[in-house]
Amino acid sequence: MRRSLELGILCAVLAATSVILPAPVQAQGETEQALDPRFALGLGFGIVRPETSGEFYFNGSLRIRIHGDREDRGDYYDRETRPVRQRDEGIRAYIEPEIGFWNSNAGGRDVDDTLLGVNIVGVVPTRHADYFIGAGVGMHFFDSSLDGLDPDGIAFPEDLLLEGSDERVGVNIHVGVDINLSPKVALFGVGRLDLIEDAPEDTQEKIYLGLRFKL
Repeated sequence: MRRSLELGILCAVLAATSVILPAPVQAQGETEQALDPRFALGLGFGIVRPETSGEFYFNGSLRIRIHGDREDRGDYYDRETRPVRQRDEGIRAYIEPEIGFWNSNAGGRDVDDTLLGVNIVGVVPTRHADYFIGAGVGMHFFDSSLDGLDPDGIAFPEDLLLEGSDERVGVNIHVGVDINLSPKVALFGVGRLDLIEDAPEDTQEKIYLGLRFKL
């Protein structure tokens, strides 16, 4: 319950940020609007919470647009008679290969989790921010070792050993926002939940920020 509440608060902060930050972008964005590119590279850093601990998390992704081109509808003029390129907005869909990684050394147990996955993402664009929701599937590659007993001197249960390497299938759902800093760069934030089959860290809550480069 507490973890769900904290994740909800973090998502609310992301939504509030998307409303507050676009204001200064408007001055520089009115005279130049790039048509939406087919590819976008995202690099993000944040926090993952497997079970109760929080660890640093890295995520890299490549978005590939599969539906919803922005069509050029010609020029119009702003209040200072400068030409501004007008765009046809609509819901867009992307396929998104991704890689993720986190490491934990808590409780006498060293765990690496490397994720290779693919997501389907739906994006609702506005003038200065793009809101998105996505879901995906991936393979989690665990590399684990035990340093001995946990700090309280209690041996780990047998089902938590997972020494060596192990692979588990996982699914995820995530929501977020891209805030356009320029026609080619956006600041993004994501709140995400991963569910993993038969693994000690079977639920992973993630929150991360980063930059998306439109190629």
